[in-house]
This record gives sequence, C-alpha cells and structure tokens, in this order.
Amino acid sequence: MVMMSDKPNYLEIGQSFVEECEQISRLGELKHAFRQATERMSFRYFACISHVDPLNPPETAIVLHTYPDSWMQYFSANRFDRVDPVFQYANRTAQPFFWGDAGFADELTKRQKTIMAKAKDHGLSHGFTVPIHSPGALPASCTVIPEAKNAGENDPLSYLAVYLMSVYMHETASKIVNPRFIVQRIRSKLTTQELRCLKYVAQGKSDWAIAQILGLSQSTVHHHVESAKQRLDASTRVQAVVQALYGNQLSFNDVVGIFAAKQ
Repeated sequence: MVMMSDKPNYLEIGQSFVEECEQISRLGELKHAFRQATERMSFRYFACISHVDPLNPPETAIVLHTYPDSWMQYFSANRFDRVDPVFQYANRTAQPFFWGDAGFADELTKRQKTIMAKAKDHGLSHGFTVPIHSPGALPASCTVIPEAKNAGENDPLSYLAVYLMSVYMHETASKIVNPRFIVQRIRSKLTTQELRCLKYVAQGKSDWAIAQILGLSQSTVHHHVESAKQRLDASTRVQAVVQALYGNQLSFNDVVGIFAAKQ
C-alpha cells in the first residue's frame, strides 16, 4: 500500500495565488487570498506593510495584515515605525531574513530588543521578512509568522513561496492604492543563454555546475548570469530570479532550489 503525503505543495499554492492576483482589484480580496494561501502553509499571521504608522498611513501606503489589533494599536501609539528593527533592517537589505538570523538579531539596540519582546508577547515571533524595494512605492516589507506549534519547523519551500508571493502581493496592492503606479512586468527580455543559465541558478546550481551541464566555461556562465542581473535591474541572483518570475520569464516550477542556494 502506498502512503500519500499530506504535505502541501507550496509552489502550487504560490502559483495559484499569483494567478489569482491577476483578477484581484480590491485590497480586501487581496488580503483574503494571501491569508488563505499562507494559512495553508502553516503561517498564523502576516503583514504586508509600508514602513509607516499603520494606523495613520499616507494615502499611497500599503497596510495589509492579520496582526492582533492590540499590537497594532500599541505599535502606533508608541510610534514604533520610527525605530522598528524589522522596518530598519528591511530598508538596508534586499535579501529576505529570519528574525533569528545573526545579522538581524546582533544589531538590535536595547530599545529594539524591547520592541521585539513586546511583539513576542502578542504572539509575533520567529518571523520571516521579505524587504520590498519597488520603484515609485514607499519602502515596505512582507512578514509571515509561523504557527506557534510549528515555529522554526516550517519547510524551507514554504518560505520560498512566501518570498515570491510577496512580490506579487505588493505590486498588486500598489496598483490598487495608486492607479498611476506602473509595474514593469519585464524590464528587459533575457537572451536564450541568459535564461538557460538563470533557470539553473533558480535550481540552486553554481556557475561551475551550470557550466558542466551546458558545456560552457565557468566564466561564460558567470557573464550570462551577471548580464541577466543587469537586464533585470537586480543586485543579487535571488532578485534576478524573482524579477524574471514576475516578468513571466521563469515559472514557479523553475525556482525549486533557489531558497536552499541562498542559505
């Protein structure tokens, strides 16, 4: 007898969310779709939010979340948006990060440690944050909080799916709150060789491994990947993969290995 796994197909969930985004025109619908998707991946809370006071945001700010109201009121009343460590770290990096990462945790000031402790009191801990740096939009980030019973045990592919979904969510929300917001679906079309190399990058392969597969020199592969990054206006390989995905030059099935490669 063959036992069937009840493990969710995270990339399938992500792909379904992306397709749903194409039909969404209201923030409430977007929040509901993202909430359903992340709950299927065992995340309890999420916040896709511009780095502003969430209860007194400017007109073009994105404020979509399922955080406890008590925390949002406490956060706003104390103007934590000015010193929030998640906001500040996300402003300085393009790479997703866990709240337990040394690079994040080691930089916390005494006040910021207090903020993180207060957040934990409201059930917000073990967070994973995706920085959002989108031209024409306010600095923002998208964070997910795992279920308490699963904290630290979520499948890495679930975080990969969240990473990719966050890009779509923010871009979709930006179009809704600001009709003049222009989304650059494809900054520049990749050449055949650039796309072939980037697909293997998305599978977590090194330049050397890609060179062996494609019968190219390692330096040639490196050149193609760097050229793809430039065409996509990406500073890292992970960003290039996300931009190619958002521009429909890569699919979710192409990116299975990228999260592991980033670690």
